[in-house]
Formats: sequence, C-alpha cells, structure tokens
Amino acid sequence: MSLRHILSLALCIGVAAPALAQNAGSYLAGRAAALSNDYAEAADYYTRALIRDQGNPVIIESALNSFVGLGDIDRAYPLARRLQEGGIDSMLANLVVYGRYARDGEWDAIFEGFEAGREVGPLFDGLAQAWAH
Repeated sequence: MSLRHILSLALCIGVAAPALAQNAGSYLAGRAAALSNDYAEAADYYTRALIRDQGNPVIIESALNSFVGLGDIDRAYPLARRLQEGGIDSMLANLVVYGRYARDGEWDAIFEGFEAGREVGPLFDGLAQAWAH
C-alpha cells in the first residue's frame, strides 16, 4: 500500500469516526432514556440517530417504541410503514398500522395485511378481523 493510500484511508477514518461516534452516542442515549421510561427524550435521541442512519431497522423500531410510549401514533406510523416496507416483521409496527387503518376506515387494508401475514397476536388478530367485518 502506497503512502498516498495510507493517507487517504487515515483521512477517511478521521472524517467518518466522529459522525459514527455521534450516531452511536444518540442511539445509546436513546436506549438509556427508554430504560428510564422517558419516551420523549428517547424519541428525540432516536430521531437524531435516524437522521444519520435512516435505514437501520434497530433504530427505526426503537424510535417506533418511543413514539408509541408517548401515544404519538401519527409520528409512529411512518416508522411502522418503513419497517413493513423493509420486510421487517414487527408486531408493534403491525399494530400501529392496523390502528391507523381502523381510524381511517380502511377495512380492506386490514384484511390485506392479515392475508400478507402481518400478525400482531392471536387475540388481537381475531378481534381486529371480526371488528373489520
């Protein structure tokens, strides 16, 4: 490896390392806040982490949990949809999406979700489908 390659690599590491550390700090601060049941602070930190790593399913689901803990389903819904669209099986994401469908009277979408295998749990799934009928 040439000196030029080594210097380029060192520069890349020097530029990327602070951003990665900052993102890890936001994620870890979010976890600490969530463990303390401070969902508002957790949601804030997870949102910061998502800005830097938008496709990370662990951070998306952590932010989703925080918004549900706050009762802020409007902010939880887009995160739930991102998990579903990314093929991530999340009972909480499914619950949030079904809640939105029910609120908006999208009964066919509820049936389509269950037909696609998006389950929440045996009791909820049966009740939701009966209610949608």
